Amino acid sequence: GETLEAEWEVAPFLNIGYKSGNLELAAWGFLGVPFAQDEDEEIETEVEYNLSALLHVSPRINALLELDGGGGISGDSVGEDVINLSPGIIFRPFANSPFMLGTSVGIPLSTDEQFSTRWTTSLFWHF
Repeated sequence: GETLEAEWEVAPFLNIGYKSGNLELAAWGFLGVPFAQDEDEEIETEVEYNLSALLHVSPRINALLELDGGGGISGDSVGEDVINLSPGIIFRPFANSPFMLGTSVGIPLSTDEQFSTRWTTSLFWHF
């Protein structure tokens, strides 16, 4: 059989957020640095990020806009950057309920794409 080799990566990250009135802004990003590779392997360092804005339109409806992306900063993937824009909505199906339902559609903005369109739906308990 084949031998499986483990790939290891250290990924320092930064998360920040800001809230003012009905607007919430959040950002996170990380830098992935691989280690414990074979001597002849090229090190491929990557960066990924996400920026999001949430506007509380009413007690039950929130508008959402996310920008996410990433790419290589060393190695073979340099120049293969991906950027996506995802508008969406989050709402409470029942008044005063902790359950929330969210949906968004992701649209690639870069010429390098991981998908043509991405539909995301989430059901979560907000506490």
